[in-house]
Amino acid sequence: MIESKNADMEEIEICTDVLVIGGGFAGTKAASEIAELGYKVLLIEKGSDIGNPKELPGTLLGLGKGEDKALKDLVDKVTSSDHIEVYTQTDLISTTGVSGDFSVRVSKGPDIIEHKVGAIVVATEFSLEALHEKYGLNLAENVLTQSQMEEILASEKDRKKILETDPKDVAFLVGFCQEGNPLVMERVMRSALAISEIEGCNAYVFAGDIKVASDSLERMYRDGREKGVVYFKLNEIPKITQDGEVLGIVFHDPIMRRDIKLAPDLLVVEEAISADQMNQKVAELLRIDLGPWGFLQNDNVHLFPVHSNREGIFVVGSSREVQSLPWAWVDVENVVLEVKDLLGNGKKSVSKDRAVVDRGKCVICLTCYRCCPHGAIYWDAKAIISPVACQGCGICASECPNNAIQIGGFNDVQIVEEIKKCVESG
Repeated sequence: MIESKNADMEEIEICTDVLVIGGGFAGTKAASEIAELGYKVLLIEKGSDIGNPKELPGTLLGLGKGEDKALKDLVDKVTSSDHIEVYTQTDLISTTGVSGDFSVRVSKGPDIIEHKVGAIVVATEFSLEALHEKYGLNLAENVLTQSQMEEILASEKDRKKILETDPKDVAFLVGFCQEGNPLVMERVMRSALAISEIEGCNAYVFAGDIKVASDSLERMYRDGREKGVVYFKLNEIPKITQDGEVLGIVFHDPIMRRDIKLAPDLLVVEEAISADQMNQKVAELLRIDLGPWGFLQNDNVHLFPVHSNREGIFVVGSSREVQSLPWAWVDVENVVLEVKDLLGNGKKSVSKDRAVVDRGKCVICLTCYRCCPHGAIYWDAKAIISPVACQGCGICASECPNNAIQIGGFNDVQIVEEIKKCVESG
């Protein structure tokens, strides 16, 4: 049966254009790498610019010093490429079709743009939420969010004005009002380490849990302590007072067995990292799975990380989980290989009879369309199963109430014959 299933192949033409959703640095990198393969790329971004460093400071991205120039060069490369069309302030409004032949519609202001693409890469970024209210604090000149502190450290002018000219004691709060993850801790560690290197400044980190389960975080933690960063691992949130310009932190030290009071000049409050709110809309439009925390492509042992449940639709970086940029770019490298393997030179060999619809029996009840986990079925007067998108799982054939679908190499006649042989030989 396996031989008969694989014997009858046909070569079909597929579209080689690629849609990239999300103009953050992961999406920008994906567009650049795919365009270098010779494919035309449509890059859409809901914001006013692509690769906006103000939204994602270098410390949040997980980058070292001097690498911001490489990011700016990447943005310039993408905007000047003949193979890439960039649309900012643009939203995806509909998607039809299957792998190799998607029809997408996007809106840019009052204009509706239609495009045919063979593959779709989703590269949305994560969202940040300040948690100062959960600590009972109000943002002020001496109470900052983590992003605000990163902006100060990234700006030579602000860094000199706020920290270098008038050295300060800076306290960080992390891990008390959320479960957190290594990237949250990494942001705090990078900022604390940078502050400890400024002459006269001191950094204190109050942590509910110190999560270092990521590359180089343990080394960064040791480097920080060697350079004077003081870490307090506490079982409960310290008592914090905010009286105008006067801040106070009181906590119990289990080693000294007494309460200790600290009066920092600046207090930096952690931020929660969550999935982009755009993910739910994207998942509905593309008919791909959404995980319990709002990220695309929930963990699935049957799929590679960058694959979605639909052939030809890929997810990278923070669209599928919280990631720093270096890890997001690992996803990009993987997805570039997958896109090349899928699109090739615009022709693909597929099985003629992977799943076949008997058009005489089909009554367009759409049972197969609703139950197909791979989005491989569409209709044109009758149901049509895409040979490129179909994974041959057989769910549609088992659910069809009219027995109008047969799986190549495993049709009803063949299965009945196999059963008869088993009974006769038994």
